[in-house]
Amino acid sequence: MAWHTVVIAALALAVACDLYLRGRALLKERGRARGGMLAWSENRRAFYELAGREFERARRYDHPVIVPPS
Repeated sequence: MAWHTVVIAALALAVACDLYLRGRALLKERGRARGGMLAWSENRRAFYELAGREFERARRYDHPVIVPPS
């Protein structure tokens, strides 16, 4: 009866470890997806994330959003 408890605990630990490692890998891939590897330039996803934060900040403080000409 005691060995069942040990086996279940070992399996739970293995599942928790696997989920932790998968979560870290997902965060790492999301970080890679934001910028280019060659020039470390930001891509569309990073632009929309930044623009969303800026629009929220402008709305929160009731400031206009200004886009400078390039």
